[in-house]
Amino acid sequence: MATSAVLLPCKYNPKSTCFSNQIAAFLAKELRIPLLHEDNWQEQAKPLKTLYLVNFPFAFCGMEDGVAKLVREAKEVVWVQNDYTIVPPKTNHKGPQSKIRRAFGDRKDPLIYWTNRPDMAGERGAYINWNQLAYQPLKARDYPKDRNGRIVYYGSYRKGRESSFDRYFRDPRGLLTVACSKRTWKKFAQYGAHMVESLQPMIEGLSQYSGSLYLEDDDTHENYHSPANRFYEALAARTALLIDHRCTGTFKTAGIPFREFIVWQEKDLKLTAKQMKEVAEHQQGLLVQDFHGQLREAVFEAVTRPHDGL
Repeated sequence: MATSAVLLPCKYNPKSTCFSNQIAAFLAKELRIPLLHEDNWQEQAKPLKTLYLVNFPFAFCGMEDGVAKLVREAKEVVWVQNDYTIVPPKTNHKGPQSKIRRAFGDRKDPLIYWTNRPDMAGERGAYINWNQLAYQPLKARDYPKDRNGRIVYYGSYRKGRESSFDRYFRDPRGLLTVACSKRTWKKFAQYGAHMVESLQPMIEGLSQYSGSLYLEDDDTHENYHSPANRFYEALAARTALLIDHRCTGTFKTAGIPFREFIVWQEKDLKLTAKQMKEVAEHQQGLLVQDFHGQLREAVFEAVTRPHDGL
């Protein structure tokens, strides 16, 4: 019986584009330990020495009993965090106490954080750039010969980005397209942007565009968080990355060259398909690295730190 395991607090699908699924599978494979999830957690009969719990919004968790049991019994819990907005349940909550919240509250040892944000890692934790896993390039034959000449911004509507939306999304005749789920269209509609459904599959869909606009939350301008998935996805899709000038702190801290790719306002997005192709080709040579290798090194450095690990 395993002494350590990765826990994905939902159903696992090896073909899922859900990033939590991908992180859980990667971590279990690299550490050579079981991956527990909604359909198999009951196979873990004995308490674990180390539980690697991949961040997940527990309001949507379908295995409350399993999470509570595993968290309560594990000697140590490592919170695997790629989204700083998803945090463990507050144990001083005065409202109704769920089984999961009570399990976290019953723990005597504090959690260990393996996180994309250095300021959240603490002394026992580690900064790990999980977003590097988003670099999943296509086979050479699968890239399109011609792009559509447009620039895409994709993802959910985040209030921390509204000031950026206001600066870039106002011209419906411009080159910018917003790709998101239809239920989010109403929120973006106020800006007048051209909208399409979410990019699926992600890299294949993104590779149809000539450019990708990189925005980040206002909070990230002040508090460093590793470059977002869209940075690695654009490189994987060989799509030109256009970086909002307020994101430069992130790239400077990460040691990533950025000055040639900065945009300041909507008019800066008026680029030709040829110009964006040249930018994309330049970025391939300048920015692409062995991201997965770097991620593996960070994980193994974290797991061999002086705390009760594997």
